Amino acid sequence: MTVDEFIAEQPEVLEAVLAEVPGQLARLEPIRPVRPLYLVGSGSSMNALVGVEPLLGRLLPAGVRVRGPLAFLAETATARKGKGFAVFLSQTGTGAATVEAVMRAASLGWRAPVLTASRNSPVGRAATETVVIPVGPEPVGPKTKGYTASLLALVLLAGAMAGREIRLGDFTAQLSRLIAYARGIAAELAELREGCDYFMVLGQERHYATAREASLKISEMSGVAAAAFETEDAFHGRFHGLSSFSAALLVSGSAAQYDLAAAGAAVLSELGIAARVLNLTDSLPGPHDLALPWPTTDTCAELDLISAIVPFQLLACELAKRRGVSPERMRYPDLSQRLRIATGLAA
Repeated sequence: MTVDEFIAEQPEVLEAVLAEVPGQLARLEPIRPVRPLYLVGSGSSMNALVGVEPLLGRLLPAGVRVRGPLAFLAETATARKGKGFAVFLSQTGTGAATVEAVMRAASLGWRAPVLTASRNSPVGRAATETVVIPVGPEPVGPKTKGYTASLLALVLLAGAMAGREIRLGDFTAQLSRLIAYARGIAAELAELREGCDYFMVLGQERHYATAREASLKISEMSGVAAAAFETEDAFHGRFHGLSSFSAALLVSGSAAQYDLAAAGAAVLSELGIAARVLNLTDSLPGPHDLALPWPTTDTCAELDLISAIVPFQLLACELAKRRGVSPERMRYPDLSQRLRIATGLAA
């Protein structure tokens, strides 16, 4: 199957996550850490954790710390045994450092539940508590349905911690419509920016995660350089690195975020730099907004993390096709093995 087909599968996968994950979470011991909760993952898993950090932070008085597995290992190198708590997310379950981090947490006597799409992966086998995310096969490097399924699983985890049932309502049906409609928008944007050599993606709060994942997908699939920045931070000097061969894509999830994004897009456009806003709010659309039928998220605001990434997934595919690159293989298909960041394929 192709990445494009995996993107189309996302509504169906989300329904499977909603059907299977809450029961698994209910069978775990209650998650009530008295110390800061570590959220540990890398790549797309790290991006999903960054997305839910604000939500979990509101639930836990002790706070939340998002770390990559190597940072977690360094931070706990001299830790004594105690009552720590870390949640690990690894979609493929093959990250060598993540396996080591799970084992470190266990050696310290910490609770260390693992969320993964493969129970029989190296990470799954190292875990003492496992929640399996029903993603289905996704044997390609750039994860799409794995990312959105992970987001929903984490939102469900937060709901379980808060004693709140998460409902999707009509969200998945509306997401299917968004995917269908956004294909045309992504194709138009890819055509407009053909020859573009750099994408800057900006977002705030939970949508900093969207910017991170979007820039990752663009680079992974198409080989075009892309980077993510927190919107306000990008206003302080980052735009000087842009040119007429660049593009800026700004994500906004609140009225205040939209005001900042719209102002930035206007200034960049005046400078001859292509800029578009993904406006997920109820604000009136501006001249630089991408006109997209966003699903309603009245049942859970964090579902807009799932909506927001879809246009970027499709854009990355379109950019790849226009450059003659296979989005499934990526420019350097054996890069993970050469960098020695994977333990091997999941069973």
